[in-house]
Amino acid sequence: MPPPAGWGEKEGLDLAVQQVGAALEESRAVGVPLHLENMMASPLLYSPEAYRTLAEALPEARFCLDVGHAALDGRYFGFPEREIAEALAGHLGSLHLYDNHLPDEVHFHRPREEGLLRKYPVHPAHQGQPGWIDTRGCLEAALRAQPDVLVTFEVYYRLDEDHEHTSAGIAWTVEFTEAVAAVGR
Repeated sequence: MPPPAGWGEKEGLDLAVQQVGAALEESRAVGVPLHLENMMASPLLYSPEAYRTLAEALPEARFCLDVGHAALDGRYFGFPEREIAEALAGHLGSLHLYDNHLPDEVHFHRPREEGLLRKYPVHPAHQGQPGWIDTRGCLEAALRAQPDVLVTFEVYYRLDEDHEHTSAGIAWTVEFTEAVAAVGR
């Protein structure tokens, strides 16, 4: 569904502050913590600057950074995914971590049919390689500011056929997160 006519990121941010504020009130009232996951493919809330503004407007809010959403939006809207991790640093409660190989240019017409929504196991061989998510950069930005962020290793089971490959990725992720978190303490 397209946004209302004349709406852009400013209006989306205003609405997000209002609605997230209401959700946080409910969260406090029932005693259930809330982590807000970054959106994907919305012209109403996408930029690192808007996420930084949202986090600053609601300092008690905790966010869940989905690196794949950040990478897709980054390709589409023109920024490195690490910038959202930097914008939300200090406000993160959790992080969804996986790999995806993306084209330089992304269109959100039919993302599943275009093969954009994949979750490969994180692997050290992908780090710094063209087209792959900047997992290292996102982890580093998040963990330096928030060493206790909960890192969730996400994988689509049909893309997890090589258990040695996955094990190597898990080992790399654990080693890297421990090293970066130790520096942040």
